Amino acid sequence: HASWVKRCTGALCFIKDNIRKSYYFRLYCLKANQMVWEQELYEKIEVTQPKPYLITFEGQDGIVAFNFATEDE
Repeated sequence: HASWVKRCTGALCFIKDNIRKSYYFRLYCLKANQMVWEQELYEKIEVTQPKPYLITFEGQDGIVAFNFATEDE
């Protein structure tokens, strides 16, 4: 693809799920007060940071990008 598609915005959390015995990124919509996206982390994940505010990696459905509002986040 030639461009990114914005899927959703919200609060991104790094979660250890003891019941499922795995780690996840979960995105919560603050307006709807619910989880809107989840990505299980795998052992050999390769993370890139093409910009100070942008992190990318291969997800289960394609390339995922976290575009933070500021570089400090």
